[in-house]
Amino acid sequence: MRLKAVWVVLAASVCFNVFFAIGFLRARAVIRKMETPEGRAEIVAERLSLSPQQRLQYDAMRSAINAILAANRKINGAHMNTFWSEVIRDHPDSAILSSAIEAALEGQKAARVQMAEQVKHFMTALTPAQREAFVHIVRQRDLAP
Repeated sequence: MRLKAVWVVLAASVCFNVFFAIGFLRARAVIRKMETPEGRAEIVAERLSLSPQQRLQYDAMRSAINAILAANRKINGAHMNTFWSEVIRDHPDSAILSSAIEAALEGQKAARVQMAEQVKHFMTALTPAQREAFVHIVRQRDLAP
């Protein structure tokens, strides 16, 4: 009887280890996907159950947003260079500092408006349930668009 109990405990232990290993491998695959923008896009597409046409629109939105962000970084980089060049002087000019900051903020605002337009356009292709799920993903910062 004791021998039978030992075998049952051993079998249960092996089962737990197998399930742990399977879970670990699946989680590792998801983590690997999260490391690249393409992998994150694939996860979003899976979570939203996007159709092929919706996936094309999602990819187009991502590309447009990436282009907006790249242009904004380039433009704001110039404004911030002006800011830092001025701030290191012995007597920085407050007007130049304010102007550089204001210009950078205006650029950020314009970029956000452009990105919002891209998101709005993409949302028209989604069902109400997909829109809710997409907003949940973005608001949780689970995955970037």
